Amino acid sequence: MKKEIHNILDNFLEALESDNINLNKYQEYLILISHKQLIITETIFELLNKKNPDINSIVTLTRLIIENYLVNYFLHFEQVTPEEKEYRHLLYKYCGLFNRNKYTTKERKDLEEEKKKNDENIQVTKKLIQQNSYFIKLNSKKIPTKIFEISSYFTQTDINNSAISTFWKLFSNYAHSEYISIINYITIKNDSIKEKLILDFCSEFLIYINLKLKKNIQILFKEKSEFFQPLFLEVIFADFEDNFLASF
Repeated sequence: MKKEIHNILDNFLEALESDNINLNKYQEYLILISHKQLIITETIFELLNKKNPDINSIVTLTRLIIENYLVNYFLHFEQVTPEEKEYRHLLYKYCGLFNRNKYTTKERKDLEEEKKKNDENIQVTKKLIQQNSYFIKLNSKKIPTKIFEISSYFTQTDINNSAISTFWKLFSNYAHSEYISIINYITIKNDSIKEKLILDFCSEFLIYINLKLKKNIQILFKEKSEFFQPLFLEVIFADFEDNFLASF
């Protein structure tokens, strides 16, 4: 099933890149972010198939795939008006450009020109945000420097579930090398049942999150359904989703 999901999504993304689908300006990163999810998925599956799976890398990458999906959902899949989608798209660019300036230093003279260009892009994007009809209606006219608070935004998405949330928070400890991750790692390495539980979750979750991506792309371009290969019926996804969420 893992290979089939990967092939289906590859077909979907190829369809998006064809001349038959016209993406809006605010959808310009849909393919890149979705491809990133596929690449991370492939890497995790390779790690899971090893004789001695590297659990630290697997859970860290699984956390990364969740956060990559949240950005995709925020920019492209959440049911908001086109004006708000345009605002989110511009905000995503603005926050990236704004934070990029933190990585330039006075000692790097070779980056002066790049920083100047970055500052110009910030001002252009800022002006576009201020002209956006959704932004104009907001009470605050201060432009945020991050697109969302990740923990609170998670609860607004279609993967909001207590089991996923628990594992995601646990995996965050691994990503930041917190002490709790050391405790968990030692415990898991001495308890094959717990190790299997986490590895099984990651394996099943990858299928789940990629089916979610497929379903959202279908919804987004439902009027162009003939260009997408309908290899999976929605009832199959519904059954898998129910079984996956009930098992953890």
